[in-house]
Amino acid sequence: MVMVRVLLLQLAALLVVSAACGFGWQAAGFWSALAGGGCYLLPSVLSVVLLNFFKSKPEWLRYGFFIGESLKIVLAMVLMFVVFAVYHQNLKFIPFILGLIATSH
Repeated sequence: MVMVRVLLLQLAALLVVSAACGFGWQAAGFWSALAGGGCYLLPSVLSVVLLNFFKSKPEWLRYGFFIGESLKIVLAMVLMFVVFAVYHQNLKFIPFILGLIATSH
């Protein structure tokens, strides 16, 4: 349940930063911040799902944590690469990074 609260806090921080970037950089800033935060939020959700899967097997829980964290880092990097490759012309770098930082911290 604590992990779900963390995800909800990450989502709330992302929405606040995205709205602020929307005021500063208009629609492109909003969507860039949302994309940046989404590149971290989606792997975090998958990591929580993986940890919940291993919750019923306490002896495997630490392996699930390491696998989940490794998967989160790799997926976040892959998602960032894909977002930059597909949307590089419309993406605003500063809002993207602000969304990523707000979600990851």
